[in-house]
Parts: sequence; C-alpha cells; structure tokens
Amino acid sequence: MTPTAEFEGMTAVNCCVACNEQDGCVISNGGMCLHPRKSGLQAIHRTMPAVLAKYERANKALKLRDALAKLEHGSARLTDMAAGLSPQRGLEMKV
Repeated sequence: MTPTAEFEGMTAVNCCVACNEQDGCVISNGGMCLHPRKSGLQAIHRTMPAVLAKYERANKALKLRDALAKLEHGSARLTDMAAGLSPQRGLEMKV
C-alpha cells in the first residue's frame, strides 16, 4: 500500500474518504478526529502506539501530497516559461 492510499482523499482541510460519522476517524480507530492539520494528536493518544503510528503515517501522507503538488505546480510553471521563450514568440533561449 502506498503511503497515500491508506488515507485516500485526505487533504489539509478534509478527512480521508474512510472517515465518517458512523465509523469515526480512521487514524484514532473510530474515536475522535486526529487529522494532523485539523485537530492534531491529543495527549491521551501519545500513549497508544498503534494510534501514534497511524497518526505519523497520516502526517507523512499529507507532507508527500504537499510535495507532489509543489512539484506539479513547478513543472507547469517551467513549461509555461519555456513556451514564453520559444522561437515562435521571437525569443530564443541561449544555452
């Protein structure tokens, strides 16, 4: 399972698709919401190794998604910049 698949759909502001009112939070195994960017880790959960490990995986998944989004955005900007320097626009890139 990829780091992001376990928490599919989770964003900085939304819980993952597996979280719901009936079953509760995936990270806390059905208890209160422990979304890393919304509510965070509560003191009681720091003593629960399984919950702590899942929280850390969720936080890493969010960081990975953030990094991938930045790469995609940067790649799109580079493509736009390269298009702006194309010979069709009267500019040539000098190497």
